[in-house]
Amino acid sequence: MLKMLPFSRLCLLFIFLMLPAQFASARETEITIDDTAALKIIDTQIGTGDEIAIGDGHVVEVKYTSWLYSETASDRKGRKVESSADSEKPYTFRMSQFYAGAIIGLSRGVDGMKVGGKRTLIIPSTLAYGSRGVRGKVPGNSALVYEIELVRDITNEQQNN
Repeated sequence: MLKMLPFSRLCLLFIFLMLPAQFASARETEITIDDTAALKIIDTQIGTGDEIAIGDGHVVEVKYTSWLYSETASDRKGRKVESSADSEKPYTFRMSQFYAGAIIGLSRGVDGMKVGGKRTLIIPSTLAYGSRGVRGKVPGNSALVYEIELVRDITNEQQNN
């Protein structure tokens, strides 16, 4: 025979399961794109302010470093591809479901972030450079690992001024 939990315990269980992500040290989300590829999002630091939505067409500034995905590396980071730290200035782009200056996986990975937030993204090749790759940098059909920090929401700053 099943024993029913008192209503107060059910409420506490529900509240515990629904705690906001800012109380967690890391939040992991997987967005399935199709049967073979998924964008993996790991929040390592939650930012402040409003979440940025991809559909709003925000122009954002991020700091990032990207690596080729490696099955054998413990952190999944293979050879470094590029970094905004190398140029000493953040990367600015318009968030879009479709290519708009940044790979689709980066736009989708920034979706839902708050300024000051940090994430690790594992981006499948279908949301990166696909079968064409980038000559001399990224072989075709390569997944990528990105560490990103959302520095500014330029669109929001302009709307508030």
